[in-house]
Amino acid sequence: MLAWALLELGEQERAEGTLARVIAQLQVCGWRLLEVDALRVLALLELRRGRWHEARAALEKGMDLSNGIPDGYPYAKAKGLYMFGLLHARTEEYDNARATFQAALGICDQLGERMYRPCVERALAALGA
Repeated sequence: MLAWALLELGEQERAEGTLARVIAQLQVCGWRLLEVDALRVLALLELRRGRWHEARAALEKGMDLSNGIPDGYPYAKAKGLYMFGLLHARTEEYDNARATFQAALGICDQLGERMYRPCVERALAALGA
């Protein structure tokens, strides 16, 4: 959460340093649930820097971790799909972005989730979908 807040404040270098320390500690402790969220914030940082390959790698690792958690951690999967949608949109893969946002909305529907859903809906609407 601290790294995300730093990122939102425009403190990319501090956010990056915080993420590196946090992710390393989470890996040592084996706290996969939190690591999935930290990797999503890392992907957001990389997206803002325009580093598509690094953003994709962080998202893929987070999705792999969430899939390995019992019951799959569907809320993290929805957030990861949303981030993948943003990546697709920024790299002008608009059909992939729409499909990925729709998949995230499907998970939100299954969970009855209403707080994160508006973010996904806005991103989808921005594509003209």
